[in-house]
Amino acid sequence: MIGAIAFLCAALMLLAIGIGIIHATGRRRQADHMVALQLLGTGAAAALVLLSLALETPRLLDIALVIAALAAITALVFVSPVAKDAGQVPEDQS
Repeated sequence: MIGAIAFLCAALMLLAIGIGIIHATGRRRQADHMVALQLLGTGAAAALVLLSLALETPRLLDIALVIAALAAITALVFVSPVAKDAGQVPEDQS
């Protein structure tokens, strides 16, 4: 019973992730694309945790952990050039 519920929740989560990604990739800004990738990483990790419960496969938990870690690293790599540019002081043009 728990497996069927977890499998249904994972399927609904994957559907919601797909709709969110389609919506976010239709935007033009890079930040919107980054949010779509974060949504994909977080949602995929959550779906894998639910599938691990449904299928009783503990290996999927390891894969979910790797995906979540990669999603976090991707966000840091995206934000670091923005933070670096924000700290620069413009030169005086007088």
